[in-house]
Amino acid sequence: MIDERTAEAEREARENLARAAEERRAEAERGVDERLAARDESVREFYDNADKSTPTPTQRENDLAKVGALDIDAKEDDGSGPEIEYQRRVMQGRLPGASPYETRSAGNDQPAVPRRGPGRPRRTEQPPTE
Repeated sequence: MIDERTAEAEREARENLARAAEERRAEAERGVDERLAARDESVREFYDNADKSTPTPTQRENDLAKVGALDIDAKEDDGSGPEIEYQRRVMQGRLPGASPYETRSAGNDQPAVPRRGPGRPRRTEQPPTE
């Protein structure tokens, strides 16, 4: 009777281990599938955005612009938005007191404080001892 109980307990333990191993394998498969789906989505978004972007000019287009055979003022909209907003932010940043950072000014009347200490002393040449 005790042998039957131990045999039954061992069989249940093996079944539990097999079930746990199957659950771990299934969880690992789900994780791999989710990562692959996320990667594929990211790649698809990248190529969708790449299709919408404006390519850089070719060397021939650069050469034509250099010799004046290409109208460089006739540009397509690149989707970056109006230039006036960019200029407004740049000019606002140049106003005095508009910067949140403290910087050293070029016309400062105070003496300059060294940023580092004086370093190691130079090694002097010692005459060879005989």
